[in-house]
Amino acid sequence: MYLSLWPGRPYPLGANWDGKGTNFALFLEHATKVELCLFDQKGQETRLELKEVTNFTWHGYVPAIGPGQRYGFRVHGLFAPQKGHRFNPNKLLDDPKVLRLRRQQLRNFMTTLMLSQGVPMLVMGDEMGRSQRGNNNPYCQDNEVSWLDWDLQEENEALLDFTRQLIDLRRRHPVFRRRKWFQGRAIHGSGVHDILWFNPDGGEMTEEQWNVGFTKAIAIFLNGEEIASPGPRGERIIDESFLLFFNAHYEMLEFHIPERLQDWKWLTIIDTTKPRFVQRGKRYINDKPVQVEARSLVVLQRIGRVSHDDDD
Repeated sequence: MYLSLWPGRPYPLGANWDGKGTNFALFLEHATKVELCLFDQKGQETRLELKEVTNFTWHGYVPAIGPGQRYGFRVHGLFAPQKGHRFNPNKLLDDPKVLRLRRQQLRNFMTTLMLSQGVPMLVMGDEMGRSQRGNNNPYCQDNEVSWLDWDLQEENEALLDFTRQLIDLRRRHPVFRRRKWFQGRAIHGSGVHDILWFNPDGGEMTEEQWNVGFTKAIAIFLNGEEIASPGPRGERIIDESFLLFFNAHYEMLEFHIPERLQDWKWLTIIDTTKPRFVQRGKRYINDKPVQVEARSLVVLQRIGRVSHDDDD
């Protein structure tokens, strides 16, 4: 297919459609050449060299290209892993914005799995981004689909560390690995159910809302004081309590801490927009809203009761 290429703009980064065409902008400090690759419905590739560079941002504008267009980049430059450079024009590079979202979704799925009840089922390599190219049953594939590329460990070091942190969090907190079903009520007299489900506005989920097909957000409270099963010596198990906020919507949503839980202070420990656990998490008290970015998950840990000395 024949396509023309105009200089375009260096910002915003990524692919941005203006109704007439699409501007492509990619920040690469050490690249020597960048080719924009466009694919038709048959998968045939057309390459357009981006010759405009502004402050290390390679950019170009393609008229008549809009949403749904498949594209990628081939980036030329030094291949020197020891210096942190892995340029290889033989590999198709996805848009960095898309890659960031994919990594965020990996953290979403890993967090959802590791903080769920029951036995987490991980396929070898999941912890470092091995996808098997979308094939979940490659037992008969003796090729790159089923082989384990150990270079993935270096490329996805942050995901590997994030998974280690999740495993450690699960190991330290029995509230994430109960041995019996939730009962949906207070068991040991804390006055709060062992599990509660909320809307973003802090109200409890109703029966009707459970059957709504377009719901994209939910909050879950796990009560560490209401674990029914005793420990190995028959002792009562008491753990910390957690709030989990899930936002599958394409825009940021504000979640409100439920009224019955506002007597406690809450600390952010996980935000899946971040590559690793939050080190100095934001604290929440009373009805202060929690902003949860698009397609992300936030976990709060209860750290104590609100006192008169606490500031809003």
